[in-house]
Amino acid sequence: MESTTTPAPPGPDVSKASLVVGTISFLHLISWTLYAARVWTRMRPISRLFVDDYLITLAVLFDLASYIFLMIAVHYGIGRHNYYVPTDQEVLAEKWLFLSQPVFPWSLAFSKMSIACMLIRIRRDQRVWAWGMYFIMAFVVLIAINTNVFQLSLCRPLWAVWDHSNSEAQCMDMTVAQTSIYVNSALNVVTDFALSLAKIAVAFMMGLGIFASSACIAKTFHVKDYGKTGDSLMDCVPITIWSMVEMQLA
Repeated sequence: MESTTTPAPPGPDVSKASLVVGTISFLHLISWTLYAARVWTRMRPISRLFVDDYLITLAVLFDLASYIFLMIAVHYGIGRHNYYVPTDQEVLAEKWLFLSQPVFPWSLAFSKMSIACMLIRIRRDQRVWAWGMYFIMAFVVLIAINTNVFQLSLCRPLWAVWDHSNSEAQCMDMTVAQTSIYVNSALNVVTDFALSLAKIAVAFMMGLGIFASSACIAKTFHVKDYGKTGDSLMDCVPITIWSMVEMQLA
């Protein structure tokens, strides 16, 4: 049956699922292939793995979890107008979309920590340089923790985030939620630029951090419209895509 609480959408029953799956899967294929090539070359003929390799492995594992959860959410209705999605599937789509989010900041954090560790290894004789990188690593961990705290505080009880049938649930005001996304995006932009500018000699590789910042900035332009229409399964598409672009560039 169709949802009776969702207002009529501004268009027919179309889906952007293929756009979500195609774009995100393509980006993951590239980043995972480069990750596999990195590990392969550092393990042959003898193992030469460093701390930054283990950190990027953790980033990939968290990213894989986020990707799987997001694909399940797409299966249940992400990319379609809420109006056309059966209520039980709408709940599942919102649930899996939410589950894909808490692991995302840790994938981003571990990728940045990997870059910082690599930069420490490049200039290990510079104590001030090393402490600067340690500060960035601690900072991105705090950002991830702060993001998780915010995400797990969206509603009381938490399951009201994806199941709106509980009329007594207390959920955070949308303006507060949007402000938190703006703040976290700004902090991520700062760390992206800090890491990107930390070592000009490796400008090409670090330049990818600048593009990640651009993706983060692009994401924030879509935040203001999210949650206004009640058409969350369709409205989340641009934010979701730009978030994944940011992650894969990292």
